[in-house]
Amino acid sequence: MRRLFFLMLVGVATLGLPGCGAGKHKQAAEALANDFYRAFSANDWDSALNLYGPEFFEKTTKDQWQTTLMGIREKVGAHQSHEVKGWQHKSRVGTGGSKQTTVLTLQVSYASAVTTETLTFLSSAEKGLRIVGHNIQLPSPKSPPAGP
Repeated sequence: MRRLFFLMLVGVATLGLPGCGAGKHKQAAEALANDFYRAFSANDWDSALNLYGPEFFEKTTKDQWQTTLMGIREKVGAHQSHEVKGWQHKSRVGTGGSKQTTVLTLQVSYASAVTTETLTFLSSAEKGLRIVGHNIQLPSPKSPPAGP
């Protein structure tokens, strides 16, 4: 009976481990997000783009994404601050090894607008942590007041 209780206790304790790992992945993703916004603020496009993984650039070239980021900066102004509003973590284990996906939803304040941005991070033993997705929701343009 003691042995069964001990095995059950070990089993319950083990169930909590993935949550601990998820928290570490969230912290690592937040640190990489901070690196991105620091580089973005300094117009250090090479450093900012180097935080993205090759998976991101399968659909968009580095030059295209740099042009997009520069256009966003021109439209909304300088980065002021960012805050994590939500996050998710998924772990996949397969024959190719394990991969961890962390998604951060951020509220980002710029000089003339506040955006909602979603950064998706992928972590693997082979390639480390990198940004593989970046969605930026710009505020809707204000409609002119209706005339008389």
